[in-house]
Amino acid sequence: VFTAREAATVLLSGGVDFSQCNSEQVFEVQNRIVRLMLTLEDSYNAICEAANPGEKCLVVCDRGIMDASVYCDKPTWQR
Repeated sequence: VFTAREAATVLLSGGVDFSQCNSEQVFEVQNRIVRLMLTLEDSYNAICEAANPGEKCLVVCDRGIMDASVYCDKPTWQR
């Protein structure tokens, strides 16, 4: 079993402050959070496959891609 940390926490703990972001900045932050989530998921899946060839393995992700959609309006999310 592998656990992927929450991508938003990783980025936001580095100093991103949503209260100071305009709509374009919010879009960019959410875009990067989603990209990091996908990278983490892909990385853990590859590690899991390499560590346990031919065996079942579980990757638990703290949050998912759709979580990011809550923090921006619908037109921004659809971009």
